Parts: sequence; structure tokens; C-alpha cells
Amino acid sequence: MRGNYRINPQAIKVRNDSSLTPSSISSLKSVVKLIKDHQPDVLASIIIHVKGNKIPLSQLIITPERAHELLWENKSLEKTPYFVYGTISNFIKREKVYYLNFEEGKNFSLVVFEKYFPHFTYTENQLLGHKVMAYGFLRKNKYNDKQSTEMIIKSSKYIEHLPIVT
Repeated sequence: MRGNYRINPQAIKVRNDSSLTPSSISSLKSVVKLIKDHQPDVLASIIIHVKGNKIPLSQLIITPERAHELLWENKSLEKTPYFVYGTISNFIKREKVYYLNFEEGKNFSLVVFEKYFPHFTYTENQLLGHKVMAYGFLRKNKYNDKQSTEMIIKSSKYIEHLPIVT
């Protein structure tokens, strides 16, 4: 999804050992659909190919806390996008940047820069208090010597609402 909405199908392919799962993942929406439609044991069996490496999909779907931990302990997969999920607790609007924070991770923010504002159509009401999954690359930020983790969001297509589980 780097530069556009769709995941490059050549970059991410699913090992199709079952007719229950798709043969490829083409968008964040398709990952959310997998989560909604399948039990955790099926999800754990899905292996994807990212730039020639075989990775369990479950290793890339993580909480904000886990994203922060992996990145700052230098254990994150290099040049590999992650799917981070949680509940949006804070939406901070500045003149040139928006910060979206999760309840589950105080050291993690989704960041929308001014040049992406035209492509980011979510409002505070559509996100605050909602469970979402975001797609992107993790990056370190050491502003004021505080270690934090960010994921740049380039459009609304990089965030999907997660189904409510009852």
C-alpha cells in the first residue's frame, strides 16, 4: 500500500493450503474480512510472502504496545508493513498534522501529515472510541528524548473499522 491503497499482490501472497482462505490479499479490507470470517486457528495457519520471505500473517497483526516493543527492541521486520489494531482514544488536530492515539498503546500514534489531509476523510466522531486496524510501516520518533512509535497514514484507506465482537 505504499503510495497507493492496494497492497501489491506480487508482494504479499498467501500460501493456500485451504479453500477457506483466499489465495492473495489485495487490501486492508481483505485482512479485516479474514479476521471477521475465520477462527484464530485458521488465521494462524496463513503464511504470506513479503518480498521473498514467508511470514505468518498473525506475526504482522499486532497491538500498538507490541509494535512499539518490536521497533524499539530492534525486533521488527525490516521494510515490512504491519497491521496494528486497537481502539482510538484520542484524535489531536494540529495545523499541519493529525495524531490518532490508541487506548492500548500510549507510546504509539497514527500520524497524518498535511499533504495527506485531502485523502484522509475520517472525522473524529467516526474514529473516537472505535476499534480499527491500520496498515503501514513502523517508524521511530525520539522527540524530546521520549521514545515513541509512529505509523504514517496516507489516506482513509489505510484505516478500517473492525467488526464489533460480542
